[in-house]
Amino acid sequence: MLKVGEDQRFGPYMISMESEGHAVIWPADLDGSPVNPTWYELQHMKALAFGAQACAVEVFPPTRKLVDGQNQRHLWLVDYEAIPHFQKDEEAGADPLAHTEEETDHAAHL
Repeated sequence: MLKVGEDQRFGPYMISMESEGHAVIWPADLDGSPVNPTWYELQHMKALAFGAQACAVEVFPPTRKLVDGQNQRHLWLVDYEAIPHFQKDEEAGADPLAHTEEETDHAAHL
């Protein structure tokens, strides 16, 4: 897990812990390439920033509240229990952290 002010490279991306519970992802080469990691890459970068069992979100605000201009993506640490969708899965007996064999194989190659 990263501490505030620490950076770590992951493939073509840099991950920076901007503040407690707030990580920023951007292209490591700063060549203007878009930041388009796959879901599995984002999941791995979330684990590097906050730990494998942490829950994080990316927010898409209303257009009038959008503040942009940087080639970055932001992840925020959240309380897993505060997300109602996941709680429904658990109540039904499903394990939302369980991975299919295909997901596990894919993640192993990151």
